[in-house]
Amino acid sequence: MGVGSHAGLTHHFAALLTETDAHGAGIVLARLLESAPAGVSGGMGCYPEDGATFDELLEIAKTRGTGADEHAA
Repeated sequence: MGVGSHAGLTHHFAALLTETDAHGAGIVLARLLESAPAGVSGGMGCYPEDGATFDELLEIAKTRGTGADEHAA
């Protein structure tokens, strides 16, 4: 797994999970959101199903973003 920030995006991070499938990545995302502070959201994109480049995958992850509304309570 690799974690890093994307140039030009403040407070945005990406995790590259190379040893799992979409189901496993979904579990990781759910666990991260459960333990995240209020206002944090997250989404995921899977290669190659959702895109071939980092930018394509990031855009998919943004559109699938979830969590901020659920943690605002």
